Amino acid sequence: VILENELPYSVRNQGAGLASIENMLLADTYILVDGQPDGKVKAELGDGTAERTFTFTVNNLTDAEKVYDLSAQIMTNGVTEIDGHALVTDEMVTLPAEVTFSTGSSVTVAANGSAEVTVTIAVSEETAAEMEDKGFVNGFYIEGYVHAEPKADGEGKVGASHSIPMLGWYG
Repeated sequence: VILENELPYSVRNQGAGLASIENMLLADTYILVDGQPDGKVKAELGDGTAERTFTFTVNNLTDAEKVYDLSAQIMTNGVTEIDGHALVTDEMVTLPAEVTFSTGSSVTVAANGSAEVTVTIAVSEETAAEMEDKGFVNGFYIEGYVHAEPKADGEGKVGASHSIPMLGWYG
């Protein structure tokens, strides 16, 4: 679900979002996240101030190579001021963070194969100081989604897109 500011609702409010049964049945790839023995596709970033990493694997069930563009939306709560007091809002805002993927901006998955991607998220000291100046003196949520968007194959067919919800605490 997308808000007026074109960002999704908080992971804490909507989780991974709604699943499309049709898309699930037609999907020819799937994702697993390391450290999730129950198969849930989510990244638990924990707490602290160090950079965060998690790894996921894209599994290809077809006889053709698949290529996905990778991106991330990193967000946190917004702040509003009422009568001189800073108040946290439910509206999400973009959190400036450096996000890198071990495979670069895309990942290629061999036919009937799999490819592993490690995601690294780093919040700079400058961003942390700006958040503290806004009133987040004890820390703030780091949340959002990693997206894997399929590129069209030689016949123009586009496969299933994937998203991984992630949640952590900076502080």
